[in-house]
Amino acid sequence: MKENFYVFIDIYGTMWDIESALNSFILDSYSYFRQPSMKSIDALNFLIEELEKEYNVKLIITSTLKKFSTNYYKIMKEFGLKYSGEIEITSVDMPKAEAIADYIKDKENFNNVVILEDLPRQILKYFKKESIIKTQIINGGLDKEKVENFLLKLKNAQFDDSVEQIGLLVEQEYVL
Repeated sequence: MKENFYVFIDIYGTMWDIESALNSFILDSYSYFRQPSMKSIDALNFLIEELEKEYNVKLIITSTLKKFSTNYYKIMKEFGLKYSGEIEITSVDMPKAEAIADYIKDKENFNNVVILEDLPRQILKYFKKESIIKTQIINGGLDKEKVENFLLKLKNAQFDDSVEQIGLLVEQEYVL
């Protein structure tokens, strides 16, 4: 049986680039949403496909505006997201970093984590920098190069005992 691998995704600043952020469309009669970047959708699909070769991938949305998270997931599906599993959403009752740490703390494979985030400063209090793919809307959001760099770090961590484990921090804290 495959181990779980947790992909935490912040929608804002991760799934958009400047061009796509300017494009919005109406989802229903009550709301409109920004169109995700196709490059970012492709990169997320690539990340999931590569991880699924060895892991059971779990997609968890950590966006600050969690009340819209299921709508954004539907939108990403409409624009080509191939993930077919069930999505989860972190707690709305606590800040993002704490919500991610709280979600993962009791999981069996809590070191099998990647966090897609544009503002990782608070997350670095709980997770090693190697487990974060830092994105910025100005620099194009999530892209395949960032994903490939993470996957290379993950591969090296699996086979080289001198490389620190990806995942939850125990005693160290990283600062940007």
